[in-house]
Amino acid sequence: AAARTHLRRALEIAPDYAAARYKYAELVAGEGDLPAAVTELKRAVHDNPALADARQDLIAAARRLGRLGDVVGLLDEVVRRRPYDDGARRDSAAVRAETGSGQP
Repeated sequence: AAARTHLRRALEIAPDYAAARYKYAELVAGEGDLPAAVTELKRAVHDNPALADARQDLIAAARRLGRLGDVVGLLDEVVRRRPYDDGARRDSAAVRAETGSGQP
């Protein structure tokens, strides 16, 4: 409970603090709230597309919920913002292939 309180407080002070948002997402995922985790992970990845672990966790959580198609656009945005990031390109291509979304 203390970790949740501290992370929520950190996010109230600095809502764009992607590392804290990622940790909060891990916490809620660990509590079994995958929909909330996906919401928080989307925001963490949007705010800091360099967070590869957050991106991987987002893909995994969305897949478990059967909502993988919901993250295609965000992954494409990450690739546009970080065209040199091979991992981001691989993630986007893999998710597009798995969801049948084709090319961006």
